[in-house]
Amino acid sequence: MKKKSGDYLWVLASGEAIRDKSGKPVFMAGSNVDIEREVQIQQELEKNQLFLEETGSLAKVGGWEVDLQNMTTQWSKAVYDIHEVPYDEVVPVEDAINFFHDDDKERISTAFGKAVSEKLPYSDTFRIITRSNKEVYVHAVGIPVMNEAGEVVSVRGVFQDIDDRVRSQLLTEDALATSTEQNQRLVNFAHIVSHNLRNHTGNLEMLLSFLKDSKDEQDREDLIEKLQNVVENLSNTLTDLHDIITVQNQQVTDVDEVDFTSIAHKIVQILAGDIDRLDVDVQIDLPPQLLGRFSQIYADSVMLNLVSNAIRYRSPSRRLVIHIYHDIDEKYINIHVKDNGLGIDLELHKNRIFRMYGTIHTHPDSRGVGLFLIKNQLESSGGAISVESTPDEGTTFTIHIPRT
Repeated sequence: MKKKSGDYLWVLASGEAIRDKSGKPVFMAGSNVDIEREVQIQQELEKNQLFLEETGSLAKVGGWEVDLQNMTTQWSKAVYDIHEVPYDEVVPVEDAINFFHDDDKERISTAFGKAVSEKLPYSDTFRIITRSNKEVYVHAVGIPVMNEAGEVVSVRGVFQDIDDRVRSQLLTEDALATSTEQNQRLVNFAHIVSHNLRNHTGNLEMLLSFLKDSKDEQDREDLIEKLQNVVENLSNTLTDLHDIITVQNQQVTDVDEVDFTSIAHKIVQILAGDIDRLDVDVQIDLPPQLLGRFSQIYADSVMLNLVSNAIRYRSPSRRLVIHIYHDIDEKYINIHVKDNGLGIDLELHKNRIFRMYGTIHTHPDSRGVGLFLIKNQLESSGGAISVESTPDEGTTFTIHIPRT
């Protein structure tokens, strides 16, 4: 309604016709109520609601509530958007819980249960599976709401999509882990260069100096023989470095189904000469086919190293028995190579076994490289290796191969 000032005013207008006995309207009666303030408040509420919805949509955050008396849920538009559910769909409480990732359902159920039974609020990160089957990281806050009697009548809270932030953080952590691992590799190589190559070159310089000054033919022959030994050791060290670089830098792209039963029998055939000569009892207790996800280029190398190590470190006081068997857990096929050889004192050497040049026993062919390479080969294909051993009783190496 326009006022004398020219401004407009919101009014609630009502009117009624007053009629005579014949039903003819004779005059009108009614009222105009000033509702300017009420309309302003309503408009402000609508503006704030729009602002909250737009802000929530941009921030991917919304509100929710579960009415415990009626067991109904109420979601804001942002929460519907996060779950990729239409706005007009009513989501029962049990269905809301089922949106959570299987690995996180128990945790959210426990948190919600404590909010209801123990009046404890919660704030935690979970994963949900949206209606389009997309995995999304969310931050969920739940706060119990109580009546005057102190009873929890509902739980309400906030739901925010933090998927981009979490995945960015995970990428950063992966990059940091990779950087740390690469830095450790550099430290290892610096150690090898400073200790091993330096010793070789030092010995070469010293022997060449002696050879230059020596006049006795027999001494010169002895020095030349020693030079040949140093050169041979230097060549072995360079070969070791080449093997390590190849394993650590090679991008394994041929991870596939590998039959470890077939590989075990093949390795026994390769080592048949030593097995027959030393009267080794090799027992293979594997199914006709044992498939694991592994790199074919490494599978033979790993099994060959483990079986040949068992032969190399056999006990001189008893016949060597090598037992190859397996078990399976949720994640891995575990292949055990057990022997009754010299064994290892794990209290003294556990941290050295898989190190570069981490030799445990004195043996002419021991260079401390095989187990180091096995560990790298397994890890590059998503596997792992572990060991159990008792001195003078034997050793069991277990390779953990990802299941197909």
